[in-house]
Order: sequence, then structure tokens, then C-alpha cells
Amino acid sequence: MDAALLALPSFAAIRRRTEVAARSVAAELPADRRASLMMVNATCGALLARLVPELARQGADVRIVDGSREALAFLDAGLTTRPPSVLLKLVQEDLGALVLGRSSSFFEAVDFVVVDALLDYLPDRLAAALVAWVRDHLKPGGAVIFTGLGASEDAWLMDHVLGWPMVRREAGELRTLVEACGLSARVIAGRDDLHGPLVVIE
Repeated sequence: MDAALLALPSFAAIRRRTEVAARSVAAELPADRRASLMMVNATCGALLARLVPELARQGADVRIVDGSREALAFLDAGLTTRPPSVLLKLVQEDLGALVLGRSSSFFEAVDFVVVDALLDYLPDRLAAALVAWVRDHLKPGGAVIFTGLGASEDAWLMDHVLGWPMVRREAGELRTLVEACGLSARVIAGRDDLHGPLVVIE
């Protein structure tokens, strides 16, 4: 049963988009200085683990933001490879307050922001608030990656049988949402190859 569920298109897309997001960040890392990154949502742990070898080359300061102390501790414990050149800072922040615009926290601007999976659960109004918050934390010339899921034939199973409802957006819808918040967007992977929409902001 577990194998059958993990083989569903939605779960395959979630695994694949993590790989694509990691490669996308790695391709943009500066070759001559330390990089600064902020990852929002502790689900990014698998993505970070894939990135560590690339981050270690020039060094990186990585901030992980999540509302759960337990999730942050789990991510910290699960990161078995941590070169001294990669500094990790765990920040507990109420993500609900953040997307509602009720958070007073403001962090130092970074080169890259990675928002993994959060758009899967936010309606457009709250997704736009999150995009605006991220925009305000980017250095000039910085980039952000949002991962999301497009429509899929197994959506009914995820929503109604497994009780895992998600907000699904096609690549064009996600691009429109992001650009409405004042950022330029390019979709680098779409539903046709099971990546789910993945948008890089430039």
C-alpha cells in the first residue's frame, strides 16, 4: 500500500521538484564569495541536504525559518553532512502570522530565498502576502524559488480519500500570481514532466 501511494503522480512530483529546486539554486550560486540563503518551511531539509556539497565550495550562511521547534530540531538532526564553511541558523517564526501580514519580524536580506511547499496550502490572497514578504527580504539581484503543484489526476484521491487537500496552480497561474507582486518570473519546470510548477524569480 505504501509503495502504491508513493508512486502517485503528486508524490512523484513532490520528490522531483525538490531535486530540480536544489539544482536551480546550485546553478545560481556565486563563484567568488559566500552565499546567503533563507529557506522558509522545514520541509526544505531534503533540498538543503542536496545543496550542502555545492554550498561548501565558497561557503554559505543559511537561515531556516519555520513555526515548529520540533520540525527545526528534526531538520538539524537529520543534516548529517555539515562542512564548517556552511553556517546554519534555525529561526522559529509563526508562519501563519507571517503569511497573514501579522509578523513583526524582519530578517537580513539574502541572495536566495527558497519557499518549499507552502504555496500548496495557501489561497491566492495569502500566497500573494507571502510573495510580498519574500520580495522584501531579497538583496538587489537576488532570486527566490517557489515550488508548487499543478493539476493532477490523483487530486481527488489526495483531497478526499487521504485527507490531504492542496491548492494546485498551473505554471501560468503561478507566474501571474508572482508577477502581480512586482517580481519577474520564469517557470523552469511544469506539470508535463511531473516537476510541478517551479518558478525562479529574477
